Amino acid sequence: MDRIIDYVKGKPDGVEKKELANHCNILPSKLDKYLTGHPDFTLIDNRWIYTNASYSEDQPHVMVIIDLGNVHDCLQKIVPYVESRSCDVRAYADKMSNCYGIKPRINNKHIDIRIASDSHRNAADIEMVWDCATLSPTYSYVCLVTKDLGFQTLVTKLRQDGRKVDLVHSWEELSVIFSTI
Repeated sequence: MDRIIDYVKGKPDGVEKKELANHCNILPSKLDKYLTGHPDFTLIDNRWIYTNASYSEDQPHVMVIIDLGNVHDCLQKIVPYVESRSCDVRAYADKMSNCYGIKPRINNKHIDIRIASDSHRNAADIEMVWDCATLSPTYSYVCLVTKDLGFQTLVTKLRQDGRKVDLVHSWEELSVIFSTI
């Protein structure tokens, strides 16, 4: 797994959008290789299913991944959904970000704020790509909230692998999805 993470993180001086798209294109096959033989996952109907014994049916089946670097209106508004256990949330920011959720720090055990450990360009984006690819088998639905259209390649690849994933650009679009869940 560490080799895959190192591969996805790319060069220490940053990864350009074209390289990020290339990473998105090869992630499904890398992920399949990682999950094959993993004790917590089973391939059923060409889709990886999380089968860990600690998993419970009352856990949310929706993961929302928010790009705090370019979507600023979702984190405050999603709190009631998180508290009702309708979803889990991971929000990503660059190392020097001062956006809501970081300053002031949001305090909710079901909202996981991830600050990129590296200061290079696209560090948070690469962590988002990795988590989308690794979390999509554990949730029945993943919603990626970002205005960065470079993530469309990732969404397309995950859909080709049979995963239910959407790309939305604002709270207005995300709230429509919540109204149907």
